[in-house]
Amino acid sequence: MSVKTILSLAIVVVLSSFTPDTDIIGEWKLDQKTVDKTVKGAIERVDKANPAMASQVDNNKEVVVEMVQALRMNFKADHTFNMQSKERKQSGKWNFINNGHELRIISTDGKLRKDSVLEITATRMVLINKKLSDTIVYIRP
Repeated sequence: MSVKTILSLAIVVVLSSFTPDTDIIGEWKLDQKTVDKTVKGAIERVDKANPAMASQVDNNKEVVVEMVQALRMNFKADHTFNMQSKERKQSGKWNFINNGHELRIISTDGKLRKDSVLEITATRMVLINKKLSDTIVYIRP
């Protein structure tokens, strides 16, 4: 076998070992642009749902930013996950459906979330949150 053939085979083996099921494993946080967008959206939803609280939320925006920045998702190889923020912890199960095009997350309290998968690499995960119709970008901490 020539060196080129061996090198080509090695590259194929290495690249094929990176799949969404393995790339997702580990800890993730929101990238800063997503933090800003998430905070803005959360404040808008609170303002809409309870206009009387609008000024209180606006006055405490820094606290909301800190909470969102502290959010960590940890996906495990056994298809369980833990989510932690300053305010709460959540756990459950995850899996890919629709040929890896959707990430399904089911929390232990029975809440189901399905996100469309745009990209998952070892360092970056881009999802569309179907409930909020918003793109969420996760990166490694």
